Parts: sequence; structure tokens; C-alpha cells
Amino acid sequence: MDFPAWQTSKDVLSYGWHRRVALARFSAVPVIIVVVLSMALYAAVPTALRAATSFITIVFQTLAFLPVTVTWYRIVVWGEEAARNRPLFAFGRIEQRLLGWQILLLLISAAATAIAYGSILLLMKIGSFFITEGTFGQYVVIGIVIAWGITIAVGFLIAGTRLSMVLALVALDQPVSFKAAWRMAIGVGPRIFTSVAIASLLVVLVMLPLFIVVGVIQYFSTVGEYLNIAFQGVANLLIQLSAVTAFGFAYNRLTNPSAQTIAAETPTQT
Repeated sequence: MDFPAWQTSKDVLSYGWHRRVALARFSAVPVIIVVVLSMALYAAVPTALRAATSFITIVFQTLAFLPVTVTWYRIVVWGEEAARNRPLFAFGRIEQRLLGWQILLLLISAAATAIAYGSILLLMKIGSFFITEGTFGQYVVIGIVIAWGITIAVGFLIAGTRLSMVLALVALDQPVSFKAAWRMAIGVGPRIFTSVAIASLLVVLVMLPLFIVVGVIQYFSTVGEYLNIAFQGVANLLIQLSAVTAFGFAYNRLTNPSAQTIAAETPTQT
């Protein structure tokens, strides 16, 4: 399947720009909810405890961004017409299923991380029985542990990317299973992951000047703290939707390999 990572990443940003009106329309309510709740939480919690509120903010964002995630998948795969009758904010059956599968993926990721960490500790422990500290053999063991750590990290990221295709199936109300998602993304997991990573980085780079401006304001004024909360909410959503766009492109190519475009109603470049 033709799915070049670099070109796909650029197409993700181009698609978002050409669909900016729809993006703004369906993102406005979720972003306002997240920003208002996050600001209220920031103002209500004592300074010493603010660092601990990050988890609550993540929960806010996860729940509030579910509707726009479903909508954006449908726009990318089926075109804007498919989302025309969707409300600006809804938390119905599909959003609830999407949340459930996200939690399941999170649990699987946590279990995989624990197993990977345990295997690294076990490898280090085994090596310590045979190698004397300060000898050349110690550096060999360290090298083996690092190589093993990199190998399982890359493997888990690619496997996680293939399994994450299940979220596209849920959002599009298709038959859902990890087996179907795994088979669908066979052979393209690394390219999808690379596309998502590059697209997310490009979003950050595009927004970097605003990051700097907000940082300067935050340094000189407490107003900057609230601007930073608002800006982070917008940035997090854009990064999330860049990943959704990449997965939507992949879904289109995987289900229709002969398609001339990788997104529904791809606009003419100007």
C-alpha cells in the first residue's frame, strides 16, 4: 500500500487547514468546556497542589474531546456531508464505546509497559550474577539491556499503533475487534506511527511562535497562566486530531487501495 510517511504528514496539516471552518465549528464547544473547567480548577486549587491537578485536566480533555474525535474521523473518511447532521457536542452511544476502547487500550499499554520494565530488570539481574562490576563484561550487559529496551519500545509502539486502528472502527460504527484492527494495519504499522509522530511534531512547530509568546506573557503576568491553559487545550486537541487524520487516511487507503486520494473530498491545493 502506498502510504509515504512524510507526504502523509504534510497532507495531514494541509487537510486540517482546508477544513479549518469545520474544525473550528466542531471544536469550539469541547475546547470551551476544557478551558473553562481547567481555569476553574487552576483558580480553586492552592498553588502547592496545582501540579497534582494534571490528571484531572487529562480526564476533562479525554471526555470533552470524544465528540469532535468521532466527528473528525467521519469527515476525513466520508466527507463533511457525513457530519452535517451531527450536533456540535454529543455524548451518545458511539462516544461511550470510544471511551471504553480507549480505556482498554490504556490498560493494555500499562500491562505491556509493566512487562517490558520487568523484563529489563530481570535481564539486568541475570547479568549481575555473571559479570563483575567495572569489567568489560559489565558494559556488554549494559549494551544488551539498552538494545533490548529499544527493541521492545519500538515493537510496542508499532503494535500499539496497529491496535489503535480499532478507534477508527469504533468512530465509524464498524464491526470492532482488536483482531480486525490488527489485520487491517498489517504491514503499515510503522508508516502510520511515523506519520502520526511527524504530523504531531509539525503541529508543535507551527504553533511554536505562539508557545513562545504565551511563555513570555506567563513570565511577566499571572494572566499568562490562564492564557497558557487555553493555549494548551487548543494545542492538545490539534495534536490529537492530527493523529485522527493520519489514521483516517490510513483507513481510507486500507479499505480502498485503488483510491486516488487518501481523504474524502480532498480539496484542490491552492
